[in-house]
Parts: sequence; C-alpha cells; structure tokens
Amino acid sequence: MITEIETDRLGGGPIVLHQWPLATAAPDPDHISSSLFDFSQISEYIIPRQDVCQQPVAVCTNGYRILGHPVCLEDTEKYTRNEFIFNFCLVIREDEECSAYEKAVNRIARVLTDAEEQEDLLLGDEKGFEPPKNKEAGASDSRVPKLRMLCENVYEDLNNYGECVIRLSDAHELNLKLFASIPPVPSAKPFHVPFGIVDLSDAVNGLWDMTMQRITPYVDGINHIARIAELASVDTTLVQQAVHQFLRFRLVVLLDMFQYGATYAPTPEIGRLLFDEALQEDCAEHASISTASTSTGLIVNAYTKLSHGVTLKAWIVQDQSILQYIDVRRFITIGLLRGIIYRVHWYATKDANAQSTAATSSQDRQLDRYLDGSHCFDEICVALSMSPQELLSRLRSRKDVHVFER
Repeated sequence: MITEIETDRLGGGPIVLHQWPLATAAPDPDHISSSLFDFSQISEYIIPRQDVCQQPVAVCTNGYRILGHPVCLEDTEKYTRNEFIFNFCLVIREDEECSAYEKAVNRIARVLTDAEEQEDLLLGDEKGFEPPKNKEAGASDSRVPKLRMLCENVYEDLNNYGECVIRLSDAHELNLKLFASIPPVPSAKPFHVPFGIVDLSDAVNGLWDMTMQRITPYVDGINHIARIAELASVDTTLVQQAVHQFLRFRLVVLLDMFQYGATYAPTPEIGRLLFDEALQEDCAEHASISTASTSTGLIVNAYTKLSHGVTLKAWIVQDQSILQYIDVRRFITIGLLRGIIYRVHWYATKDANAQSTAATSSQDRQLDRYLDGSHCFDEICVALSMSPQELLSRLRSRKDVHVFER
C-alpha cells in the first residue's frame, strides 16, 4: 500500500508531493527502487478536472488499485491559481477487497479539507516541519514535512494495526479504522426457516431488541418465519427484520422447510464427502440416532441415493431400515448446512398462449400473481396458507399452467 498526496499547486501539472514508501509512485533521488506504476499515465485521473472533484475515484493499473478522493478548494486570494486541488490516495492490490479502504480515503479527504480551510495545513506544509526519524543532528536533511510524516504513519498503522489516530494540529485529529467487509446478508422471506448455529438463548439478552427476545424461543430450525410470527404474535415483517439481524451477526442461517414430500439432490460437493473423513464423521455424528452406531459408509451411501424425481418419502420407502440408524430431519439439515445436498424446488408458470382458466375464487386470483416461474411452491403455500398437495392439485387442474422443478 502507498499513501500519496497529489497536487498541482507547484506548477508543471500534477506531481507526487509526498509518498510512502519512497519511490513507489514517482522516482525519488534517495531511493533506487522502481515505481509500482507510471504515475504520468494516470495523473489525469488522480488529479482530475474540477468538475470531477469532490467524489471518490479508483484507477487500476499494473495490478494495483489507486483509491482517492480529489478535492478542489477555490480561493482567489489564498491560491495563486485561484484554486487548490489535492488528493490523498491509498494503493492496494487490484484483487483485494477495497470497501474498507474507500471509506478511509473519504474520511481522510474530509479531515484534510477542514484542516486546509481552517488552518492552511496543506498549503503551509513547507513552513511546518517535524524532526525526521533515524537522522542524526546536523545531517543535511534535517527537517521532514508534516504531510510526509502523515503518509508514513497512515501506511504503518493501517498495515500493522488496521487503525490509526494521528493528531494533525491542536484542532484536527485523524481517526481511521479498517472494518472487515461483511458479505451481503440474504433476504429473509416468510417461508424461510432460520436455523441457529449458536445457542440463541445465550446470545440474546435483555439489552437486545424486544422482537428478537420474543421470537428466540420459536427459532428451533423447524418453524418458518411466518409460523414464528404467528406463535410469537408478532408482525411477519418485524420477524423478518429480526432474523435479518441474526443473519448479520452470524447467529443463524436460512434453510428451506423440511417436508417428506420434498426432493433433495447431491451437489458437486458430494465428491468431497467420499474422501474427506472429517466431513464423513461430522455428518454421521449429527445425523445418527443417539442410541445407534452409524458407520460413515452408510451415511455416504444414503446421501448418494438422493436424486431428482425421488421424494424424501420415496427415498425412505426404498430402504426403511435406514430409520434405525439416522434421524432423517437431522440427516437432511446437516447435508444442507455442509453444502453436499440441495433442495429441488417446484415452480409454476402460466402459458400466455394457452386458453386461460377463469379464476373461480379470490384464492385462485391471488394464485395467478405467483405463476411467473420465479416463486417456489414453499413461498406460494405460505403466502396462501395452502398445503403443497392442495397447491399441486389446483395447478394440475388448469390447462394454462406448467409445473417444473429446478
């Protein structure tokens, strides 16, 4: 990572005024290393036109990403060119997650803007020097600009500690902290089943949101969100919001409703189950009936027999002896959590070219809204308070509807 200040106030176009480490963005007489990239090729983006300032910029070159926030300050009396453009940049590898650094760059721009407007911190940098590090008294380079020190401190502290606190003056202080990027949280729908990966009764205390406290006893890996709302006498939307927070804190994951009429099939990860003994033992431990001793070979064989077109009920009928060794619900749940199986969903779509079947009830009219091929049976059943068998019967009685699985 390189920390730079770019400015055109000294004439001759944009230049690198300060950088750390030295000679990483522009040649340095005291450093023999070559630069990471050619600054002249990207200078017009780092110090852009005035109408592009006051907003974040990112430039990728030579495998690196330069993040900045150019600022243009106008003052006809203070600046010889009537304006002062500067940009404090951070440089990271192009393939690195950059959201945390973008926020840091934006904050640096705000703090330096205030410091320049109120105290001429940037313009007066030549007048304010601090003693350099590792320099003996009387050495030729006896003074180091404050902004050079700022670049070095930001670079060292963010790399070593992920945060920094730097006092720029008596009135201004720079506080930065790099927060780990949180992956997007999946949307919690009424038909989803929240499954606790920790003991929620221990995680949720009296300081938490009242809705979270109220629904916690019903988050058991069996009830879907709409059912939890009904049991807790809470609005479904509030339960969805509470589950969303559980997801953010990684307290739960979302599963599909468990049904014996549902179909499950192996994912490509099933191959890992064949050779990963730790995964085999993990699945066997969670799926086994406590009083039985279940071999890992039986677990592997059972997962490979799941397939398209075979419901869970039919799978059990094929070999009922398996019920002596495994708990079917836990068997399916651990398979979903470990990514070795997935739920095959049913969908329905309305054929616009076929003769339309007149809706005979309000429920049929509501059903038509879900016949676009994007709503699974679980979603439709929960929304219309209908069993899967009843839904399938209604759809198959209509000539203008096609049912498919994926």
